[in-house]
Amino acid sequence: MDILLMPPVIAYETYYQASFGGAVGPPILPPLGNKFTISPFMLDTVAAGAIYRPDVDIARVDFIGYSNSGHSAELQDRDGNVITHLHGDSDGMTVSSGELGVVHGLLLPITDSFGNSNLLSGKLLVFHN
Repeated sequence: MDILLMPPVIAYETYYQASFGGAVGPPILPPLGNKFTISPFMLDTVAAGAIYRPDVDIARVDFIGYSNSGHSAELQDRDGNVITHLHGDSDGMTVSSGELGVVHGLLLPITDSFGNSNLLSGKLLVFHN
């Protein structure tokens, strides 16, 4: 019961100590999920369904932090229509979509419209008005 009231790292360290004989290692935190609180939305987790259902006015989408120039990221609307498909550059620099406008929700599919795995590395930053 007391663990529920502790900050997350303390709770993790307490669990780690109880599970592994008192040794405390560095906290291993789960990967961050998609963030929709402010502009830009930060998307790093693919999903089978819509990840954001309301209409949104998109200024641009940036593909950042990818580890391989062969990686790409495709963003679709909630109905599966392609909004933008961004392909990593060999120099590792940010790839931008340009002005997009109002779209009907967001879907970050597991596979892109070409049948390839989507967003194998990196993040999409969705700047909205």
